[in-house]
Amino acid sequence: MAKSRSNRDRFAFGFLLGIIIPFIVFVIIYLIRQPNVSLQDYIIGMSRLNALLPLVSLSVVPNILTFTIFNKMKYDMACRGVILATLIYAIVTAISKSL
Repeated sequence: MAKSRSNRDRFAFGFLLGIIIPFIVFVIIYLIRQPNVSLQDYIIGMSRLNALLPLVSLSVVPNILTFTIFNKMKYDMACRGVILATLIYAIVTAISKSL
């Protein structure tokens, strides 16, 4: 009998979470630190202080927890999606830093 595969053990599901979770964390940090400033002004201000890329990098850290949870649940395809999303964030950050 074939092993039943969960709907969550999909590459696309892991990739989507790997992209969305850092964005949610970034917005939460913004709401905690500067709730009276617009998001656009916050991003511009962080960019002027050269703090935007480090903040984006920190926002990706919760992907480690997501990966660990999927790994413990043996959701290998979802793990791969989270890893790819994290690598994309890393590549974009590295390219942005070099410009």
